[in-house]
Amino acid sequence: MKNVKMIVAALTCAVVLAGCGGGGAVKSGAKKNDILGNLPAIYADYELADEAIEAKLDEEREKLEGDFSESKIKKFMALEQKMEQQEEELEAKFDEEKKAEWAKIDGKDIPFTSSAAFEQSVMQVNSVKIDAEKSRFVLGVVARTAFEKTLNNRSDYDYLYYKALDKNGEMIEKLASYLGSSGGYRPQAIAVGESLHFEGGDAEGYFHGLLNGNIAEKYADFASLEFITKEEYSELE
Repeated sequence: MKNVKMIVAALTCAVVLAGCGGGGAVKSGAKKNDILGNLPAIYADYELADEAIEAKLDEEREKLEGDFSESKIKKFMALEQKMEQQEEELEAKFDEEKKAEWAKIDGKDIPFTSSAAFEQSVMQVNSVKIDAEKSRFVLGVVARTAFEKTLNNRSDYDYLYYKALDKNGEMIEKLASYLGSSGGYRPQAIAVGESLHFEGGDAEGYFHGLLNGNIAEKYADFASLEFITKEEYSELE
């Protein structure tokens, strides 16, 4: 039991959100972003902490090395229980921190540009604003020109494509928002300025790499979105 406590104590110092203070804490080092605030650091730090817990369990599982004696099983089960408790505490703290940080940037405008090809398309983006309640951003997308949506061309208007860019204009990740279809199988006349979201109003978008935590650190340098065509999107890796 003493060894279990020592392992848990060591891990507590290693993970970020459970921290013991001092210089031993493992952190992403992600800095505050002008638009997203401390969200990149919060998501990146949580991912590191969660991975540390899983890594410690895997390490102890490997130490069993086929020895499933009662003493070793009890020791591992005790450690696993401690880790589960620590994961719950970690997630609770993460939820609290990210909610508070999203609230600070609620309603903020996200800068955006469009490619030359997108400027020639029927789509026009008028606004991109952060919606903290759902950890997303909303996009005002309307028809730039009048056109007819038919069964044959409907798929051309189901998605809005764009890139998240850093301060150097480099792509962080490619993204897409589902606009959906309306009107069934009948031809649908779309007027200039009409919403292209099938429910009307605004479409929704998400910073997937940030929310998933896998490239959250890169969002520390996030600067803007660039809207592109379906063809340009397909060419991106």
